[in-house]
Amino acid sequence: MKKFIPILFVLVLISFISCAQENITGMRLGYNSARFTGNSITGSENKNMPGFYIGGFYKKDFYKFDIQTELLLTSKGYKIKSVGDTYLSNVFLYLELPLLLKKDLLSNEKSSLYFIAGPVLMLKVIAINLVSEIEGINNFDSAIKVGFEFQYNNISLDLRFNQSFINFDKIEPSKYHQVISFGMNFHLKNKTK
Repeated sequence: MKKFIPILFVLVLISFISCAQENITGMRLGYNSARFTGNSITGSENKNMPGFYIGGFYKKDFYKFDIQTELLLTSKGYKIKSVGDTYLSNVFLYLELPLLLKKDLLSNEKSSLYFIAGPVLMLKVIAINLVSEIEGINNFDSAIKVGFEFQYNNISLDLRFNQSFINFDKIEPSKYHQVISFGMNFHLKNKTK
């Protein structure tokens, strides 16, 4: 079943690309503030971990919505209290593939405000801390992403919330990534069929 979900995801992407009318491609980069939710690590405090994301997007006009796919390299993680006031940073690097619906809430000739929501598939690239590579982390994760985007001409800013719903830790149950991100998008190409 786990192998079927990514295949279904790719088939949906192909089908929407073939029947949509307008496409836009571009680049994304931004800041993440990540932590984990669920069971806390025994005897520690969980603090937000600053991170980044960078990648590209492909957006199609699809009836009353836009559908946007993205390929992102993103860092997540959390800081845990180790000794005294010292925190150990656990960093996770993922390849993310979001499939987002974008609904235009307000627009004029040069600007638009969008509501964004959709599923995200994530593939772990590496999980590390200052001591070593972290073992017992799942290679696959998925999440739901919601947020808002303001676009002016060919540049847009967005604020998003991402909550995973697959336990990322094989050893300790009920640990999920939670991320708030702020980013900038550069729209590179716009063509009509």
